[in-house]
Amino acid sequence: MSTHTKTRALFARLRAIYGARWSSCYASPEAVELAIAEWADVAERMTDQQLQTGIAWAKTASSWPPSLAEFVHAGLGMDDAAIRERAIKLCLRRRRAEATYREIERAEREGRMLAVRELVAERLGVDRALPATARRYLDA
Repeated sequence: MSTHTKTRALFARLRAIYGARWSSCYASPEAVELAIAEWADVAERMTDQQLQTGIAWAKTASSWPPSLAEFVHAGLGMDDAAIRERAIKLCLRRRRAEATYREIERAEREGRMLAVRELVAERLGVDRALPATARRYLDA
């Protein structure tokens, strides 16, 4: 019996949604297996409802395959406003709210939500590895 059952099913659904765009992300069977292992770190702990929310987002909101972090954010219902709120809460915990709040506001004005997501990861004290960042979102 295969491990990562949920993740393999998720990959099959994403392949059906994105077709060649999804397949082109993984150049070899080994790359697919490595990606499944990384995604499984988070996807296996997501609820069925969270996975369905992520899939629904993939079908309607993006014409390109999501990164792991994008899928997790979508599955958890974390739109840009929720990410911003979470970033501010994390910054308050670290007593660096004022300076970081200005960074968040500037990034939002400039349309750089990726920068806000990176601030969240930075303030969580994790490296930029997506599974670790996503794991923190799931555990919160």
